[in-house]
Amino acid sequence: MLHGAVWTDHRVVAATTGKGLGLRTAQRMLLSLTEWFWKHEFWLPPGITWEDMKETDEIRYPQPHHLLLGILCSFLLIGLRLTFERQVMS
Repeated sequence: MLHGAVWTDHRVVAATTGKGLGLRTAQRMLLSLTEWFWKHEFWLPPGITWEDMKETDEIRYPQPHHLLLGILCSFLLIGLRLTFERQVMS
């Protein structure tokens, strides 16, 4: 009798032994979840795929490390505000 089950790759993995699912099964489940999460239908307009978003010499897209400039600017503004409050408004 099957007491617990997990669906992965259209197969059922029984979880009746109490030993857990196993490393390979967990890796396959994580891979399936990752593939599902990053489907281009969720994130991109119709007719566009992730392959279309690759950078070339002519086309450049924003990268995650570009957000670091915003963090630096926020610290500079906080420092400017603190200096203004202590020197001018005191």
